[in-house]
Amino acid sequence: MTLTPDGIHTLAMMRTDGYVEPSWPERGQLQQMHLDISDPAGHPFCLTTVGA
Repeated sequence: MTLTPDGIHTLAMMRTDGYVEPSWPERGQLQQMHLDISDPAGHPFCLTTVGA
């Protein structure tokens, strides 16, 4: 996640070849995180990929 000088938040993700789904709580897995996305005002929004 980045914050631009004008206050805009952006979130970027990328695909990975050979991705292996983590098996929690086993050790030795790649880093992962949980992401909750909400709009406190209740506006509808979409998550999409570039070019979709």
